[in-house]
Amino acid sequence: MTPHTTSYAFQTCEIRTVEIDGVFWFLGTDILKTLYGTDVGYWRSYLALKESQRRIIKRETIGFSAGRDMTIISTAGLDALLSRSKKPIAHEMRYWLRAVGFPRCADQ
Repeated sequence: MTPHTTSYAFQTCEIRTVEIDGVFWFLGTDILKTLYGTDVGYWRSYLALKESQRRIIKRETIGFSAGRDMTIISTAGLDALLSRSKKPIAHEMRYWLRAVGFPRCADQ
């Protein structure tokens, strides 16, 4: 069975999640686009995460058309990325995730 992706709106950005084996993961491309306005050239951001906080998956795994592999980020990994960022939008996103967007993810 293909994991189901869910889209959420944060300001003008789309944040997609996928639940795999009962764990919520965020699509890395959405997070980079939200923080930096693009996902091009910011892949090194993933390297700051622990291996347990990121995973590379085939696009087909989550029902997308074939193409480059995708990085997904755990809730803990997303929190780590956002807490390291000095961008104001990172602070706003952390608040949104905890208070409004994903209270069920906070338990993971």
